[in-house]
Amino acid sequence: MLWHYYGLEFTEQFAQLFGNYYIGEHPTPKANNYAILYLEFSRIDTTTRESTFEGFLGNVVSGVHRFLNTYTTLSKSDKKTNT
Repeated sequence: MLWHYYGLEFTEQFAQLFGNYYIGEHPTPKANNYAILYLEFSRIDTTTRESTFEGFLGNVVSGVHRFLNTYTTLSKSDKKTNT
């Protein structure tokens, strides 16, 4: 939910996602202002040490790829301050 509230890429969907709620009717100045590095660790197979490491590493790599593909228009200085 925080990803959708703060993420730059959800600006156009803000009213649809949050419009019926107090936070949508009274957004903070920081809403949809950030480049978000989203990492999802809940589906990692933790059966073994190796599967845990591979799952963690794979999720970090895919998160970074998603970040770089999503925020292609940010300048280098923006990427340093917003990540």
